[in-house]
Amino acid sequence: MLNEDSIGHRITIKPVSDKRIAIQQHEHGVIAPGMIRKISVLVRLAEDEQEDSIKDVLQIVTKHETFKIPITATIHLFENFEEVNKKHMEDMGKSVQNSRVRERLLRKIDEGREASR
Repeated sequence: MLNEDSIGHRITIKPVSDKRIAIQQHEHGVIAPGMIRKISVLVRLAEDEQEDSIKDVLQIVTKHETFKIPITATIHLFENFEEVNKKHMEDMGKSVQNSRVRERLLRKIDEGREASR
């Protein structure tokens, strides 16, 4: 979040209704003019979680405005992912995953393979 105003502002992040979603604000306090505040959205799932979709809204409240940011995610079982990704590539021309998520996943898979050797 970028403060484009000429004075500092505080923000309040309202809790989301879905308990699988966690919002992390990396720093707290006043956001000075021109400064950026990072906010992370995490999706936590149980290992036995079934395929599902998540839809919620992140609300960031300032003194004068409320920003509503939609949060959407589709949960696929690991064994079905390749098939879903292939179909999405054919239909849309891009991977079903965010590239940063894909890179982290592939890195963790490689680390797991290295550790099992």
